[in-house]
This record gives sequence, structure tokens and C-alpha cells, in this order.
Amino acid sequence: SYRAQENEPAALAAYQYVLDRDPENVKAMVRMCETYFSLRQDALAQGYCEDALERDPDFARAWRQIGQIYY
Repeated sequence: SYRAQENEPAALAAYQYVLDRDPENVKAMVRMCETYFSLRQDALAQGYCEDALERDPDFARAWRQIGQIYY
């Protein structure tokens, strides 16, 4: 929705803030992935999800999101 799109830059900034302080934060990586996916920036989304899965291969939310990107 339009309202969600207004909040996406703030969300990206917040998740990046977390990752700047904790580069291994898998939840923040997946949130970045989800946000970039909603912006139709699949390459960026894919990179964040793949990074998350590299660190935590059992993180189901990352697998669901990567599935949406590929299919």
C-alpha cells in the first residue's frame, strides 16, 4: 500500500542502523530483504537473505522470503 511505501526508507535506515552495530544480526538482514523485495529490488533483497541464510541456515523466515524472490 502507499502508506507502507512511505515507511520503507525509515525501515531500511533502522535495519541498517542495527546492522552497522551488529553485522551478524540475521533478523535485521531478513527485514532488509523483505523491505527491498517490497520495493521490487530483488537483487538487493536476495543478497540480504542469502547473507542471513549463510549465518543461520535454519532461519525459516529467510527461506520463505528467498522462495518469493526466486518464484
